[in-house]
Formats: sequence, C-alpha cells, structure tokens
Amino acid sequence: MAVPHPPGAPLFLIVGRIFTLLPIFEDIARRVNLISVLSSALTVLFLYLSIVHLIREYFKAKEGFNKYLPMVGGVIGSLSFAFSTSFWFNAVESEVYAPSMLFTGLVVWLIFKWSERSEKIGNEKYILIIAYLMGLATGVHLLNVLAIPMVVLIIYFRRYEVTWESFAVMTVIGVALTLLVYPGVVKGVPLIVEYIGFFGIIVALIVLVLFFVMAVKNRHEIASILLMSILLIVVGYSSYVMIYVRSGLDPSIDENNPETVEKFISYLNREQYGEHEILDRNKVWRQSPNRDRYGSTSDFFWSYQVNQMYVRYFLWNFAGGNDRTGDVDWSKFFGIPLLIGLFGAWYHFKKDWKHALAVFALFFMTGLMIILYLNQPDPQPRERDYSYVGSFFAFAIWIGI
Repeated sequence: MAVPHPPGAPLFLIVGRIFTLLPIFEDIARRVNLISVLSSALTVLFLYLSIVHLIREYFKAKEGFNKYLPMVGGVIGSLSFAFSTSFWFNAVESEVYAPSMLFTGLVVWLIFKWSERSEKIGNEKYILIIAYLMGLATGVHLLNVLAIPMVVLIIYFRRYEVTWESFAVMTVIGVALTLLVYPGVVKGVPLIVEYIGFFGIIVALIVLVLFFVMAVKNRHEIASILLMSILLIVVGYSSYVMIYVRSGLDPSIDENNPETVEKFISYLNREQYGEHEILDRNKVWRQSPNRDRYGSTSDFFWSYQVNQMYVRYFLWNFAGGNDRTGDVDWSKFFGIPLLIGLFGAWYHFKKDWKHALAVFALFFMTGLMIILYLNQPDPQPRERDYSYVGSFFAFAIWIGI
C-alpha cells in the first residue's frame, strides 16, 4: 500500500495487499507473486475459450470426433502461449504484466460472448462490463486499451453491412474510442482536477449521469451505452484515488510524494520522465547513443525498432529463444510453431476473414503499433518483450486454428 514510481498501479497494489494477508506462504513476496501465477493461468483459460469460439464460427461439425476438434485446437493454441518464453517470464515475476494480460484475455473472451448473444435481450451487459474492465485495467497497465479496435471490429461485423463507407466510419469510431480512454479519460481527469479541483470530477460525473438518463428516456440506445460505458471507465479509473490517499499518510515508499493536487497531477502525467518524441523518428535516431550503427532513419527504424525490438522477441516465442540471452535459436523449435501460426492465419482469413481481421487488429495494435508509438531510442535499459505479449496472444489463436 505504498506509492511506486509514476504512474503507479493502484489496483495492482490493492489486490497485492489482499494477497499479503492470505495465510498460504510464510514469505510475503511469494504470496504477492501468486497474483501473476493465477492471472496467467486464467489468461490461458480465456485464450482457450476464445480459440474454441473462433473455430466454431466456421467449423460446424456436431458428430463423431470432429465435434471435439475445436477443443483440441484450443488446447494446443492456449498451451503454446502458456509455455512461450515471454508469457512465462511475466507469469512468474511479481509485476503488472500478468494481470494486465488477464484483462486483455477477459475482454477478448467477453466480446466473443457478446457476439454469440448479440441478438438476445440484455446483450449490452457484455459491452458495459468490457468498459468497466477497461477502466479497472488503467489501474494496472494501459496495454489493455489496445484491445479496443478488435472490440469495435467484432461489433461492426455483427451489426452492420460491410461497405467501404461503413468501414471508414468504423475506423474513425475505433480510433476515437481508443483516444477516449487514452489520453481522454486517463489524461482528462487529471486536467479537470488541475483546473477545477476534485469537486470538478463530481460535477462532471453528475453531468454524465444526467445525459445518460436523458438518453435512456429518449430511447437512444447507442448514446445510452456509450455514456454508461464512459461512466464505468471513470469508475474503474477511480482506483487512482488510492495513490493520493496513501501518499498523504506518508508510507515508507512514497515516490514523488503526490499528496498535493499539483504533485498528484504531475505524478499521473509522468512528468518526471520528460517529453516523449512520438513522430520524429529522425530526431530519436540522431539522439540515440548507438546512432552510428545505422546509416539512415529508415535503417534505424527497420533494423533496430522493428527487427531488434519486436521481430526478435516474436521469434523468441515461436521460432526458439536462446534462454533470454538475446539471440534467436532456430534449432530449439525449428520454427514449427511459427509455421503453424502463419498457416493458421492464412486459413483463418480464408474461412472467416471478418474474425481473422479482428484478430489481426489485436495482433497489430499490441505489437507493431506499440513500436510505432514508443519510437524507442537505442539502447534500452532492458529487454522489452513483456510489452508485446498481447501480440503473441493473438498469434497463439492462429496456432490453435
């Protein structure tokens, strides 16, 4: 219940506190480490259920051994992910990445559950619980936000006719909804507190509730779901109050001491890290200590940011990692999981291109899109494969298929 480095992980800390109270191991650290173990096990479960759902979308066999094939694919795909090097590493260390992956697995499974029941009364509850989970996930890690485009695609394909015009509108909505959570809610709430105070948050919530009530009374279904989703995201995000409260009690670890509104806002906005250069790749290359290794901006981008900081990690997991020494060891798996996954992706697009595109959206957003956004300089202080596990989760779906 202390205050770690910005931007904190309040929900993780609260859950961690509960685990410290469990009378299961004498070692407190081992109790907290169990969060990652259980989170990872449940993530594998939700991956299995998601693979089974996707296979059953196009594979309709109901007799003989064939009816069990979706479950066989689910077991193979989910266990391939379970024993992948990056996911396993996250699963056995006491960090936020395992519970963050659990949120992603839950969201993916829930949107498929909604897809199954989208024509039934009360199907909205799946969308609302996804929104609440998105809000809660911000109290662990922001990676969960990158699942929003996949969610939007599943809803789009289930509810709307596919045309170039509607697809363009859907793309704009997907981007807008992603930005609504981050930086929208995540950065917007601190701005309200900065200019109006905590009272401003209460006023904003009251206004949001009033608009929601009006939308329900006027039977505006989409507006009602959107407004309630925003409200639930903010409620989930409210775990950050814990940082402010605990800092005021001066715990033994109280990084940045965010017990005043000004310090709290600075803490949430990660100001201690300085400005992050997102778009100017040339500037990042020229300011990198290892810039002389690359002949141009494009060489820096492809050789370092794409190949070294993503493709290498991807191959660790599906071609053969060299025990985290940095090299790819092709003799370990002979690239077999990689080939199976690539074939699975091709087969998925052939049989069910809509759901395949949704899986690809998850694969891209949690993989190469992070590369484009982070614009990392060379070198990094440590290996970064833990950030791309959502992408490996998506690829494991294709292994199962």
